[in-house]
Amino acid sequence: MKKLVSNYKPNYCSEIVVFNGNKFKIVCENGNAYSKLNIEILTKNGDLGLIAIKHDIPNYKDVWYGDNDEKRLKLSMENIVAAEEFIKAVYGDTK
Repeated sequence: MKKLVSNYKPNYCSEIVVFNGNKFKIVCENGNAYSKLNIEILTKNGDLGLIAIKHDIPNYKDVWYGDNDEKRLKLSMENIVAAEEFIKAVYGDTK
């Protein structure tokens, strides 16, 4: 998996990665009353298509907005890794 672009902040972390010829956008976001993790794939016509949300991804951890920035960033980064593992499991070689 090759990381093309990344952005890491306590309330919003994102990566665009390439794996097995596909480009994916991973977004982990948290706010006052929500915690999200989404994985999208770049389609052949240039759109982003949602392939997974937090409930689909094993090892997802809710990020509570009331935690300090350091803890929120740590949990968000762990969720990014969980999303990368999901991509490898679903889009990896099945040989």
